[in-house]
Amino acid sequence: MRIIPLAALMSVLAIIPGRAQTPQFGPAVHAAAALRLAAARPADAALQPFGGNPSQASSNRREMGTTLMIVGGAVVVVGAIVGGGGGAALIVGGLAAGGYGYYLFQQK
Repeated sequence: MRIIPLAALMSVLAIIPGRAQTPQFGPAVHAAAALRLAAARPADAALQPFGGNPSQASSNRREMGTTLMIVGGAVVVVGAIVGGGGGAALIVGGLAAGGYGYYLFQQK
């Protein structure tokens, strides 16, 4: 029964804004966020053709395959450490991820 009044007090205190939450710096924060979003966009992104370069897609597949092989191997090791039924499931999942990664890595 002591938890209910404490929870009510905490919920009331959470609603009251602190000094750090005052709207004094709000416009500056919004302006900085807008500038950061605009700067993150490459200027020549609109000039690139849709679909990109075919060799770049092949490179992306190889990178994804490498990543999946590494993650699959790590999951197999974790499954071997865990053991039991959960470990066996992790080993099978790691082998599946590593196998699919190898398949993507071998694609041209």
